[in-house]
Amino acid sequence: LRDPAISTSSSPTALTGLEWASSGTPVFASFSTDRPAVFALQVEPGGGGAPWTTLEGTAGNAHRLVVTGLEPDRRYRARVLDQAGKVVATRALSTLSLTALADRLIESLRAARVGSLAREIPALVAGALKIRPRSEDLEATWAALRREWEEKIGQAFEQARLDTLAGEFTPHRDQVFTSPEVPVDTRVRLYESIQALRDLEVGAELLRIRMPTLSVSLSSPEYSQVAGPRPGKLAGVAFRFETDPTLLVNEGATTEPLTVRVLPSAIGQLSSLGDPSNPDQFMIDDASHAFFTATEPVALPGARVPRLELRASLDPFEPATGVRVLCSTAADPRPPRAWRLVAHLRPADRGRAVVYHPIPSDLLMERPLFLRFELAFCHALPVVQFNAEQQCRLHWIVLGYEATTRGGREAGR
Repeated sequence: LRDPAISTSSSPTALTGLEWASSGTPVFASFSTDRPAVFALQVEPGGGGAPWTTLEGTAGNAHRLVVTGLEPDRRYRARVLDQAGKVVATRALSTLSLTALADRLIESLRAARVGSLAREIPALVAGALKIRPRSEDLEATWAALRREWEEKIGQAFEQARLDTLAGEFTPHRDQVFTSPEVPVDTRVRLYESIQALRDLEVGAELLRIRMPTLSVSLSSPEYSQVAGPRPGKLAGVAFRFETDPTLLVNEGATTEPLTVRVLPSAIGQLSSLGDPSNPDQFMIDDASHAFFTATEPVALPGARVPRLELRASLDPFEPATGVRVLCSTAADPRPPRAWRLVAHLRPADRGRAVVYHPIPSDLLMERPLFLRFELAFCHALPVVQFNAEQQCRLHWIVLGYEATTRGGREAGR
């Protein structure tokens, strides 16, 4: 049946304002017509092949035709067809590379100021509540502040096109984080940016500020904390802050060869009145212990192993906190700028739990490799709990690799 909205005139439909684009991996064409009509967009690889087709579905004068699911860094031929199957426009287009997809998302997260907002919103909310006139109702003040920040976050995300770019990045996230074609520095910066977004989401949830939750869809299971145990036992290096050695074996599913560094239990008790990752806002008293830095480099295989993984036993006092794992390859790793974030371990609840975090092995190939474990300070908690001190107990942590390959030989040899 013919759509009654479509003209049956024998004269060709006039097509104007045609714009082609390849934004990320979708290819799309947008244009206008002088009367309602249905068009199709066909895309095929530059070297030939069966075309993929998408239909607008309904007749109209304004058209936007999109083909998704294309491969990064590829050349394609695209064409628009009218209802009779006649080609009315063609174009050669290229999709973005994996590195370009990552760089674009990093820039969008930077433009949206996710890291700054995670720190600024709690401070500004607390300040506004403190100067609230006594005549004002507290809940009314809270509601007004939430509406204000929901709008500001929404505007920041919209201006940075974060929702759109995140949607285009997500289908390729595993490739981005594991591909050797994407520079190590790019993958680490992208991971840091996604964790900053997650910090903003956690703070907003505590303050009951509604905002989109994007960090989960952007995080690859190849390089992020995963829900359950990964198969296989690990060899590598372990830091144990417990006197009972059986806990590491029973909880960690580890095996020999495992280098275990036994440390005083008190060192695993992380506590802070301020953010240790921000020297300008870091307040610490003599009783606080916000981080632990390994004085000797860790010993891992010099050859590339299939994968690395962090396993840790945490006993948090607040689910919003956790442990940041940083690394440095500097001969003198003491300056703050020498460290880069490689993992953020986040407890799921208040109970003791073992968490698992795979890391692409080529991200930690440089030697020497120093590690630092740092309390992940949540800026929103003091606002809702009126207590600046935050704590998290680290019982043990392992950085390891699969001890044997399928052939039974020790990995890294």
